[in-house]
Amino acid sequence: MNENQRSERVGLFSNLEDNQDQDRLGGIDVMDLNDFSVKKRRRDPENTFKKEVINKIAEENNFPSREAKVQSVSSIGSQRRYRTGRSYQLNIKATLETVEKFYRIADMENIPLGKLLEQSLNAYENQMKKI
Repeated sequence: MNENQRSERVGLFSNLEDNQDQDRLGGIDVMDLNDFSVKKRRRDPENTFKKEVINKIAEENNFPSREAKVQSVSSIGSQRRYRTGRSYQLNIKATLETVEKFYRIADMENIPLGKLLEQSLNAYENQMKKI
């Protein structure tokens, strides 16, 4: 932007005279921002809390931690990649014991989880037919 364009820019109160906007706003010159400054944030070392102190107070008052619990099952997080042709996903909720058992059996048999589910459903159907 050159100097001519700057001088042609329209101000906030370009349609009012200087004394009119001061009268309108109670004698305050709104265009003079020289006294304006941002307050600097003070960090008072006496008022900052250490993490150990906060944890101690929280523990004494039985405040629950929001940290994630460590899962006891190491095989749950391990990757299993099989090319099986199965392309549909089934998301279910189960107890930790059920999930651990499911992964343990799949690991023992060295089969994909989908295959274990198929075998389990087939066994269940066969059992129901006998009843």
